[in-house]
Formats: sequence, structure tokens, C-alpha cells
Amino acid sequence: MIKLRDRYDLHCVMSRTGSNARAIATQFEASYATTEFEQILSDADVDLVLIATRHDLHGRMVRHALEAGKNVFV
Repeated sequence: MIKLRDRYDLHCVMSRTGSNARAIATQFEASYATTEFEQILSDADVDLVLIATRHDLHGRMVRHALEAGKNVFV
């Protein structure tokens, strides 16, 4: 991710636990961290959602992100 830093802006990091989200957001200089997927979907500054969760969660998250008008990378 760091090698391509000039090609994207990491706006938000989401994790099930706030401490994980905050640690990754700080490490990669994201604007904010959250534990709420809905917050990302409602954020107009987010145009791509990268989903890196357990496989059983992918389908639901992809569907919601697409319905919110986001591009999705799984």
C-alpha cells in the first residue's frame, strides 16, 4: 500500500474493534477509523470500498456497498 501512496488517499479504516481500526488508520494515515460499516457507506468522500473480511461476510458487504453506489474491491 505504501508504494502506491501517490495513487490513492486512504480515507477510512473499519474494523470490528476500535483499537484495531485506530492502529491501522494511524499507521497508514487515514482520515478516520470506525467500527461501523454504515458510516463508510454514507461517507460521500469514499468512492471505493476494499473488503478484506472473512469470506462469509463478503456477499452482504459487497451488496450493501454496491447499493450505496461505491466501487468495490474484494
